[in-house]
Amino acid sequence: GDGGIDNILLGAPVQARYVKMESSSWSSTTWRNWLNEFEIYGSGGTPPTSTPTPTTSPTSTPGPSPSPTFTATSTATSTPGSGNTTHIGDLDSFTLSAQNTWQAQVWITVHDPSDNPLPGASVTGVWSGGFVGDAACTTNFTGVCVVTSGSIPKNTGSTTLTINGVSYPAYTYTPLSNHDPDGDSNGTSLTILK
Repeated sequence: GDGGIDNILLGAPVQARYVKMESSSWSSTTWRNWLNEFEIYGSGGTPPTSTPTPTTSPTSTPGPSPSPTFTATSTATSTPGSGNTTHIGDLDSFTLSAQNTWQAQVWITVHDPSDNPLPGASVTGVWSGGFVGDAACTTNFTGVCVVTSGSIPKNTGSTTLTINGVSYPAYTYTPLSNHDPDGDSNGTSLTILK
């Protein structure tokens, strides 16, 4: 999403017959997805040197915020029991557009006390502003889950997602520990602009 190389490393070997690359961005006459190269390497192999980036660039206007980069190299290492906590480690937003409406999408990263991604955590939140309603998701193996608002009229310029809970067995949610490394939120609440 940032025009650079994003390496996604799996913490343990994964046997799979297929690999799926899914994009949640949208396409119109001005914004486009651009995937230049997609490579998969088996365990024990060494990736070849990267190919040079083409010198020509698309003539379209840059699109929405860059997609988040995930590195799945660590897993939750804390032992369940008293004193274990969980918190939000990042909130990233994207917009999806239709003819007369748009939707907000938020990628939520949940961390354990050591700031490792926490898979299997249940996150709840509430939408306010342009869209009003509840939000809920469960983090995947990278500690990330995604929530999408309902349709928002084009003439409404923003909506806000506020996280109100994270649930994980034997862990306590500590909202005061929430943070966001890129600074686009306080880790608890994120306003998404159309």
